Amino acid sequence: TAKLIILNMQLVSLSGSDHIRIQIGDSGGVETSGYDCGLGEIGSSSTQAITNGLPMYLAQSGRAMSSTVFITLSNSSTNLYNLSSVNYRKDTAQMQISQGFKTLSAVLDRVRIETTGSDTFDAGNANIMYQ
Repeated sequence: TAKLIILNMQLVSLSGSDHIRIQIGDSGGVETSGYDCGLGEIGSSSTQAITNGLPMYLAQSGRAMSSTVFITLSNSSTNLYNLSSVNYRKDTAQMQISQGFKTLSAVLDRVRIETTGSDTFDAGNANIMYQ
């Protein structure tokens, strides 16, 4: 059972104006709802509450983002996981912070990196490690 998962993304970009979302799941599949997450942009009053995953905002083709995402087991008896990320958008030198949590029905065994629409990943790389 992993207690810490770290996902690193370097200069990841999308083919259009979608955003990136991180979702977690267990043997029943990836959870697409029930998250209690938020995103804030440093130097901006822009904030968002999100219920379908941990958000990372790109919003325009050609923008690249680097990010470190931490997923930590907060309570093993309830399968409560904390999710957080620090994101750097290269085109604007803008920083974003995402934070939230999600309770699963069983032990986490999958992490999904996806777009919020039909865009595809068109640059960058990602790696994942756990302990």
